[in-house]
This record gives sequence, structure tokens and C-alpha cells, in this order.
Amino acid sequence: MSRAVQQMHPKKHPPRIMDVSIFCPSVKDLKKSFELWRDAFLVESTTALESSDDKWFSEMDSSKWMQNISRCLELTRMSMLEIEQGVSVILKEPGDRDLNCVMSALIQLCLDPSSRTLIGFQRLIEKEFVALGHRFQERLGLVRTDPEKEAPVFLFFLDCVFQLTVQYPASFEFTDVYLILLYDSSLMGAFRTFSMNCQRDFLSSRKGATSTAYPSAWQLDLTAKQNLTNRLYHSFDLLNRLSTTVPIIAAASPVTENLTPNSVIPFLTVWKHCYFRFIPPLALRGGIEQKMDKFIYRACDELESLCREIGMGSGGMAVIREEDGVSVDGDGQDSRGDEMRNEVIRRRADLVRPFTAHTAVASQSLMTFQK
Repeated sequence: MSRAVQQMHPKKHPPRIMDVSIFCPSVKDLKKSFELWRDAFLVESTTALESSDDKWFSEMDSSKWMQNISRCLELTRMSMLEIEQGVSVILKEPGDRDLNCVMSALIQLCLDPSSRTLIGFQRLIEKEFVALGHRFQERLGLVRTDPEKEAPVFLFFLDCVFQLTVQYPASFEFTDVYLILLYDSSLMGAFRTFSMNCQRDFLSSRKGATSTAYPSAWQLDLTAKQNLTNRLYHSFDLLNRLSTTVPIIAAASPVTENLTPNSVIPFLTVWKHCYFRFIPPLALRGGIEQKMDKFIYRACDELESLCREIGMGSGGMAVIREEDGVSVDGDGQDSRGDEMRNEVIRRRADLVRPFTAHTAVASQSLMTFQK
């Protein structure tokens, strides 16, 4: 196989073989890791939660869940470096239907901006998990035939994606709420997308009466997707198109072509919206983040209104009338046009730092929410 890949390379360079079984955990180790990780979040009462404070972090560390995520992100980074240097990469794994799916999807997610959209991410899962025959039915335990074959491979992939969304908050069209929706949908057993073991089972489910019983997960009605789409993705796209005018904004959080994951464990974070949601005290504390999100959304709304004020359309071209004191091509601006442009720049710069300019207001709002 490696010889065939080398012959297909434009410069006949030999491929780099990445043994996933060496860099990443095995399915068995991943299952054991998640069981320990899950136990750290399973509490029977608030008293039990408080009593576990002194050993909670040690329990999470002993599960090695975050270490496993770090190893996969590091392999993603290494593979990206090889590809960026023009070297083909072959992922090698026994069975070729578990961690290979995860790694291939993560690499494409970092290299291909189109896969970071809602539609692109759905196509990525269809291609790397469904079409390549990831055993959803066995790994998710939808049919309890052999518990030893169960493993949270898909959840592990979604957690890795979540880490990327945290490190690059403006580069993904979807939020972690959408990732949680996908994970919950996979556990329902009601969608053929996450209910089959191979492509043959998937194709047979699309025929006859079973196609009605098992609809596709992508047929979910996402019309009311307020919490599923990332407002920063669209707003910073507008800011990037204005980078020549406001360079400080473009440098704040660019929508970059390639994403280089940071695999250092201190830079990773617990997926609180997913793991804390069934623990009422922790879920309530996580609501502060939603309060902060509202500040960001409000800033994005004001940004879009400002863009409309200066004639910034969806296509990114400023159409400002000559009689208003600003020329179309930006030349020959008078003092009135300069003052208007400087005012818009100042207001936009404040929007990127919504808490810096209004620290007292933001702090007071968060304190009120905590009370």
C-alpha cells in the first residue's frame, strides 16, 4: 500500500506511516479510561459531591482521559506538519475502524475550513465514520451482545473537537451544544446514522420500511438553532474582511486556514456542558458561562449593525456614498469621512473587548447572576 501511495505522489516521496496504536490508546484502554472518568461525575447527592472535593482532581487525573485526548491531538499536529511539508500520511491501526476514524477526521478538521461548518462537519462524520464502517452499534452498546466491545470512541472524538473549538473559538460554525446534540442522538438508537456496524447495514436500512423507522440524524429540524451556531464564526469573518482598516481586530481572533492543536494538558479543559449537566450544583455554576455568552452575542449584534451603518454588506464590500464625504475606493476622503471612520473603528475595537471597557458593568451582572 505504501508503495502505491508513493507512486501517486507528484514527487514520488515515500509516505509517513503513523501507527495509531502506538500514539493513541487502544479501544480497551479508552473504555477503561472513560469508566474512571465517568465515575468522577456520578454523584448521588450534593453532600456526596462536596465530600469528593479533596479527591476529585486526582480521580480525573487517574482516569487518563485528558491524557488520551492530549495524545490524539499531538498525533494530529504531527500529521499536519507532515502534510504541510508535502508528505503523504498513512494511518495504521488494527481493525482500521475506530481510532483511525477519529484521527482522520481530526486531521481534516484542522486542515479543511469547509469541514468546520455545520454541513461540512456532517459530511465529515458521514465519510470518516459511517462510510468507513465504524461499529456504532457495538461501541455504543445499542444492542448488548458483548459488553467487552463497547467503547466511547465517538464521544472521545467529540471531546477532541470540543478542545479545538475552545482553542479556536471563531473558527467553527457550530458550538459545543451541537456536539452534545450529536452525542445524545447517537445514544438514542433512533437514527440509522449512528445505529449500524458497517456500510452494508447502513445501506440496507435505507431500503423498504426500515428507512422510515430509521431516519438519518441529519434530518433533525435545526431551524431553531440559536445555541447550535457560533456567532463569533460569522462576526469575525466580517472583521477579517475589514482587516486592512482595523488590523487590531483581525489579529484578535482570525479565522485561520489551518488549525494547529495545542496538546499540552494545561491548555485542555473539561467539557463542562456535557459532563456537568446532570449534576445540578455544577450545572448551575456553568450557567455563568451562558451569561457571558450573552455579552458576546450582544456585541456581535452591535457589530453587525455597525457594519450595516457604514454600508458593509454580506459580500464584504463597503458601499458608501460620495456625497457623505467618503469615496467608494477610499481615496480623497475629507475630514468628515475620517472622523466617521475613526469613530466606527473605535466602537468596533471596544466590541472585541466587551468586558475591558465595561468591567464594572460586567462584574455586577455576573454577581447578580450568581446571587
